[in-house]
Amino acid sequence: MAPQISEGLDGLLNLNLRYSSKYNTGSDLDPEKTQLGFVVVNLRAGVSDPDGKWALEFFAQNLFNKNYTQVAFDAPFQAPGGNTLGNPFVTTSNQTFNAFLGEPRTFGVTLKGRF
Repeated sequence: MAPQISEGLDGLLNLNLRYSSKYNTGSDLDPEKTQLGFVVVNLRAGVSDPDGKWALEFFAQNLFNKNYTQVAFDAPFQAPGGNTLGNPFVTTSNQTFNAFLGEPRTFGVTLKGRF
């Protein structure tokens, strides 16, 4: 049962934090494919009538737009772009990588109705 915020109006507030510790994103366990730990924050807030006939909710996924890699993989036949560890002045690798990134910040609205 949702908390009542005014006469004839219930409220909803949901804050979700997901922490992921450091992990390797490559199937070959190359140390340069390591993703450092990070936190993703999701938020949902809304109102509804006490009988559950309607509800209006606003949400944000990855509220702070945290960039993270889900999977990294070698990119053969491409010229290396310098250091893949983020320092352009020290080259430690001759390998170029591609990656599938995590979902970016997303906003939305949900309208529910029961007939």
